[in-house]
Amino acid sequence: MTMPGLRFAKVALAVRAQVPSEALERYLPFPPRFVGEELAAQANAYALENGTGYFPALDYLRDQGIIDKDLYDAAEQAGWMSTQLVREEVRVRLRPVVATLTFQSILCTAFTMPTVRPRELNALQRLADHFTPDTVKVELLLSLLQKGDPREGLERLSTQLVFRWLSSAFTSVEVTGARSI
Repeated sequence: MTMPGLRFAKVALAVRAQVPSEALERYLPFPPRFVGEELAAQANAYALENGTGYFPALDYLRDQGIIDKDLYDAAEQAGWMSTQLVREEVRVRLRPVVATLTFQSILCTAFTMPTVRPRELNALQRLADHFTPDTVKVELLLSLLQKGDPREGLERLSTQLVFRWLSSAFTSVEVTGARSI
């Protein structure tokens, strides 16, 4: 039952959140930044040696035996912890301010294809940033109770709401996409 003039509005959001290193270091026996830097050094050596115009994804590097297996396992462990921390913070912080909250997907971005190229300025630093398993991409489906036309300004409202309620929990929060459904 809804009150007159109030309607549910649904919005799909894509959010990128970076977990503070202190939060991860409470649960891990190693700093995630170290893992990212070591993976980047090994990937960079491979790319320079083979003259590739790109850096492959971690799964390819692992499958080809290019990166250290224990290092990959450490990245996987840190990535799993990052996704769990993000899932819990998003759930706890957004659940009280939205009508419904559904996780569509959650992924540690260290395991995606890097966008940096070997000969770009600061390539090694940017690759280390990418391979550090502390950043998570989350796709959410939210329902908000709205007055009047539920779709009017919904993307902007939901972006502001997510940023406001999540920014204090993470090193950085970015809403990379929003669309009303």
